[in-house]
Order: sequence, then structure tokens, then C-alpha cells
Amino acid sequence: MKRITAQPAARGARGISGCVALSLLSIVLFSGVHSSTAASPRVSEEYRVKLAFVYNFTKFIQWPDSAFTKDTDPFVIGLVGDDPFASIIDDNLKNQTVGSRRIEIRRFPGTGKEAREGMEDCHLLFVNLPEAKDLAEVVALLKKTPALTIGDKDGFAGSGGMIEFYLLDGKVRFRINLPATQAAGLKPSSKLLKLADVIEGGK
Repeated sequence: MKRITAQPAARGARGISGCVALSLLSIVLFSGVHSSTAASPRVSEEYRVKLAFVYNFTKFIQWPDSAFTKDTDPFVIGLVGDDPFASIIDDNLKNQTVGSRRIEIRRFPGTGKEAREGMEDCHLLFVNLPEAKDLAEVVALLKKTPALTIGDKDGFAGSGGMIEFYLLDGKVRFRINLPATQAAGLKPSSKLLKLADVIEGGK
């Protein structure tokens, strides 16, 4: 775990133990999500890997009981802005669960107030918005909700997002804005934090 204070992590090299740990985690991650056959839409390998991480973050993060109103509530994953996963997220996650909860996918392709209706009901959101002001509005909207926000735009975690993907030597890595995550009532496991670049003192 690399700890960063109030700024995005530098993209320096990891130690050998960190690389080995990430490789082992990748095995765990792909155990639940599989690449589809040739009939799948054209989605890059990078986003197939990110999808595996997105789903498996749910195994390493604890949501508060207040995130659900009843035992039969689904675990809702929202896709905000452009959807880089296409139908593979539906195909791969339709039979998966988070604990005993079925997964439900919702899409929020537009921008503006009306397009964001229902985001507060999501438990995890992949945010793919090109404009910083749109990201800021989504972060502000979700600030008091137990929703995990994930993105891959440079500076996402430093701008109030919770998990930011980035590439290092062609490999998918991630950093965590720990204050933002904890403020939402979410509890990342120590195993996850050991593999992340951790931003402390962020927004």
C-alpha cells in the first residue's frame, strides 16, 4: 500500500511483492467474471479486466446496513455517461450476486439533473463523464449516500471519486480515496488497501 496525502498517486514502479499480490488478486477477480465468446461486442481487454475488478471490489468492500431497506433489495450497479462495457457487463453479471443479493444494472447515459434521477439508489457506479463539472455534480449528488464511485479519468480519485483505475506498464492498477470512501460508510478490507495506492486527506 502506497499512502498519498491530498493528491493523486504518482505512477511510479511498485515493489516486487506488490506486483505478485496484484497477480494473485487478478486470479481471484477473474474467478467470478469470464470473457464472453466471439459473439461478444468489441470491448477492449482493458475494460474486460476493469469489469472483473469492478465486480470483485464488492467482495473486498463492506456496505453499511443502511444501504438496503430490505433483505430482497438488489445490489444496484450504475453506469454513468458513456458505457465502455456494452452488453458484456449484463452477460457476465446477470447470474452473479453480492452476498445473497442479485445484481441489477442501470444506465445513466445523459447529463443534467433529469438524467441523474435514481443514481442515489445505486450501490456502485462506474462514472465515465468527459467534463469535470459533470463529475463534480455526480460526486456532490452522491456525497451522503453509501455508493462506491469508480472511474478511470486522470484525477478522478483526487476530485472526490473513490476508486480510480490507471495503467502502469500496460497493467490495470487502482488508487483509493480513503476519506471519501469512509465518509460514505464504506469499509475497504485491509487486503484491498494493501494493493492500492491510497489517497489520504482527499476530498
